[in-house]
Parts: sequence; C-alpha cells; structure tokens
Amino acid sequence: MAAPVEVAAEPALTLQLLVWVLAGSLCGACSGLVPGLHANNFALVLAHRRSPAHRCSSAVRCSLPASSTPS
Repeated sequence: MAAPVEVAAEPALTLQLLVWVLAGSLCGACSGLVPGLHANNFALVLAHRRSPAHRCSSAVRCSLPASSTPS
C-alpha cells in the first residue's frame, strides 16, 4: 500500500507566489519590448503606491500640489 502524499507547501501561498512571479516576468518583458519604458518606471510606480503621501482621502487632494491643499 502506498504512503499518503503530504503537501510540503500551502497551495494558496504557492499560487500567490506563482501569480507574482508571472506578473513580474510580464512587467519585465513589457519594459524590454516597449521603447522608453524602463524597469525603473515600474519601481517608481510601486514606490509611489506604497508611500504614505499616496493614501489621501480624496483623489483630487492627492493630485494637487502640496502648497494648494487646504489645511
């Protein structure tokens, strides 16, 4: 009789990792094929999305320069 198969990794975590790896590969392929699109552009977008200044209560306030936002 065969021994039961044990899953060494969590399937949900493995799927999430696979999705992020494929997304990174797709971004890399796009940055290599599109003239003027560099990997640093993707890094800037990701850094901007994670910055605390990006988390505003209003999209209009976020798009305004800091000097024109109401106090």
